[in-house]
Amino acid sequence: MQINVPHKRRDLARRYSDVAFAFVCAGAFLTCVAIAFAQRPDEGAKAKAEMESPLVVDGPAAWPNADWQADATMLAGLRGRSLYTVAEVFCREKLAREDLASRTRCELVLELSRTLAAHAVHSPPQARDELWSAASRTIDDYLRGHADHPRAIILRLQDALVARGRGELARHESELIPADATLPATAQKYLREAIGRLTVLGDDVAVALRNATRSSPTNADALSADELLALERNVRYQIAKAQQEIAETYTAGGNDRIDALAQADRLLEPLAAANSEDEVVWQARVDRVSVERKLGRSDPALARIEQLASKSRPAWVDARLMIERAMLSEGASQFDAALELLDADAIVAGGVDAGELDDLRLYVVLAAWRAAHETGDAASTTARQSQAATLVRRIDEQHEPYWSRRAKLRAAATIAAGTGTNDATLLASAAENFLHTGRADEAVRAYDRAAEAARGTGDDDLAFRLALTAAAVEQQRKRLEEAMTRYASLARGSPKHADAAKAHLQATWNAAHAFGPRSREYRDLIAEHLRLWSESATADDARLWLARALQGERKWAEAAAAYRQVRPTAAAFESAVVGAALCYDKVFARKATEKDAAAAAGWFEAIAVGSDGTWPATLSSAQRTAVTSAAKLRLRYVASSVGEAAAFLREAKTHAADAPLEWFATVALLEVESLAARGEFDTAEKSVHSLIDSCKANGASDGPADGKPTAEGVQELLAALAAMRTAKSNDRAAARRIAAVELSAGKLLSVVQRADAAGATKSTAASRRAVADALAAAGRRDEALVAYRKLANEFRGDAAVQRGYAALLSAGEDGDTLTAALEQWRLVESKSRPATAAWFAAKYEVASLHERLGDRRQALRVVTLLAALYPELGGEAMKAKFDALTKRCQQ
Repeated sequence: MQINVPHKRRDLARRYSDVAFAFVCAGAFLTCVAIAFAQRPDEGAKAKAEMESPLVVDGPAAWPNADWQADATMLAGLRGRSLYTVAEVFCREKLAREDLASRTRCELVLELSRTLAAHAVHSPPQARDELWSAASRTIDDYLRGHADHPRAIILRLQDALVARGRGELARHESELIPADATLPATAQKYLREAIGRLTVLGDDVAVALRNATRSSPTNADALSADELLALERNVRYQIAKAQQEIAETYTAGGNDRIDALAQADRLLEPLAAANSEDEVVWQARVDRVSVERKLGRSDPALARIEQLASKSRPAWVDARLMIERAMLSEGASQFDAALELLDADAIVAGGVDAGELDDLRLYVVLAAWRAAHETGDAASTTARQSQAATLVRRIDEQHEPYWSRRAKLRAAATIAAGTGTNDATLLASAAENFLHTGRADEAVRAYDRAAEAARGTGDDDLAFRLALTAAAVEQQRKRLEEAMTRYASLARGSPKHADAAKAHLQATWNAAHAFGPRSREYRDLIAEHLRLWSESATADDARLWLARALQGERKWAEAAAAYRQVRPTAAAFESAVVGAALCYDKVFARKATEKDAAAAAGWFEAIAVGSDGTWPATLSSAQRTAVTSAAKLRLRYVASSVGEAAAFLREAKTHAADAPLEWFATVALLEVESLAARGEFDTAEKSVHSLIDSCKANGASDGPADGKPTAEGVQELLAALAAMRTAKSNDRAAARRIAAVELSAGKLLSVVQRADAAGATKSTAASRRAVADALAAAGRRDEALVAYRKLANEFRGDAAVQRGYAALLSAGEDGDTLTAALEQWRLVESKSRPATAAWFAAKYEVASLHERLGDRRQALRVVTLLAALYPELGGEAMKAKFDALTKRCQQ
């Protein structure tokens, strides 16, 4: 048989890269479970459409009323298109309504359970259990409160079918993944559970049927006698179907399988003999043919086919009988005849799904391949292998993922049985099978062989993606060094491939996690990435990673420079702007030059306004961050451009109409800082009090998103004002005015923190120290001492707090205060590392206080002993202070 692909081949290879980059190993998606009630004659087409969905309950007893008909059809269509989540949301939203009719609610529960069960069948193994449980739980939850609903019996059938579906799925998996010895037992467990439920349900239906024949139903929702009769037949059929599935969990030809199939046939016989044209009756008749075939009795099977062919029958029955003929031919090793039968027009006319039909063709071709291999017919083996590969590709390209994964597992099982192959598609299928069965080493080797085979045929793209998948498997196994090597080698070998840069970036990620962000391996790969793929989108990720690594090493200037290399078009650009702002803050807090700070501010400003100075209609999030970052740099480190920063903020606000309110709150704090820096102290204080009033008006439940400053933002303002006040220490009047603004900001911080109902924000030692210093600068020394004393007790390990308290005490004049200062400086000295600048400073203050307290001898003793141990006395500036103190004490 010639197998042709009727349309242009899709990009099969890309499917492998999707798996590789997502690090997802596809699970085995097995066959649907087709369930059918007997139906009304005019509903045959609709019922057959529903047959394509797993675990459906059809027929008179399950059909919705007229009002629900459109929704039921829509949900069936959604399931048929694998839009399970959409169908589930639709059902749940309707079920949440309180005005639903009783029958509509019952039918919605049924549809939701169907949807969840269908989703489970078509999901990876790791995602199925929750969906199966939800499908049953949906029924159970409803029945707990509505067990007496006239149609509750239909939901009980659906619940039993969920168990049967789980069993059938496990049975099919056992066929496709024979290495998993647990699957047959799992299948039997759920199938027997289903039979138990169905048996009890059958008894209840029989009772309801007897009652219905005696009197007409009084409830409009109650099932009629005809509907109950159809339901009874369907329950009996489902028991027989489950028994057939149990039979196939046993070894072919074994007594257990023979006995189970015989029992199934006995259950089917009375149904098949019924004087009815209901679909379930026809299904029982077709199943009896299948049972004879599976028992190896081809002549009786053919006889039953001929007997059914002599009757007037639906088109779908003709299709199923043709499939049975094909399977009988396959069993007799008449493979070409089987394939011809599967191409018959009757099968298409009978509505058999194209995916199922190709799956059957593949089953026959694989059987022919195995037979040719066993007989040593090399030519036939090669031909059948080629047919199989073509079919696997066609199924992958034209049908749902369910059929694709099933086809790959079928092919993989044949290869694993020892037939061997050099076809890339089939080797990839074998690799997937090895993954599903936990044989990762064999999977990687199979992917490597598949990549080599693809390369041998000139399909370099497929070869690349298969090798990519092998690397992904190694990464998933946490073999990061091996994954790194594979990804990097693959990218270097094909640097112009569309996904080479992604592969190399993944190698870089593995290097970071295997060796650490400071490792030579990681840095070398980043450098190589930026050299070979500098224009790719991944280059910006590499630049961002490098910047973060440098930031982690506290190389602030280098990190800022690396952040600036991320291009504005990159998805990571906003993160780069935020990172650069943080790093520049660290750089200039330690050592700032106006020239460098102005250059950094200019970079941020160019992000907001562009190189031509044109403002955008609306600032993006990255641009808003750039605006505030530029303003901070100019306000704090470029004294000559404070006015420029203020104007920049004013203009930015006119282009930020859709900015979040918290951004405007940040700008408001910066404007306070700007006013203080320009000497407009009264206006600055008024602005702070306006913010305080706004926070109080907003109430405790509001947060930054409601336009209220954050505690962190106010603390940053306090730090900036403190630095501003320190810089103005020679201008006592200005320092006092700045201190007044600080104190107002301290009140704002308290209001913001009180409004934080959850208490999530806490004052930092630095912000509280700034307020205490502001009290002192404002001439409120006693209040400052109280604040500092409390701080010193609360933050005993904070050196800045302890030094600040000591300095404030030292500024006193009375003996008690100076004595307290001496003890505090001794504490600071004891907590400082010897021979550091802080330690020498504390030593000087101790000696100086001895002098001020009148004990010059002790002051000289401290300095003399210190000079004997450290002749340089902490450097030129500090030595000069010690020398001056010594001279004073010697006078």
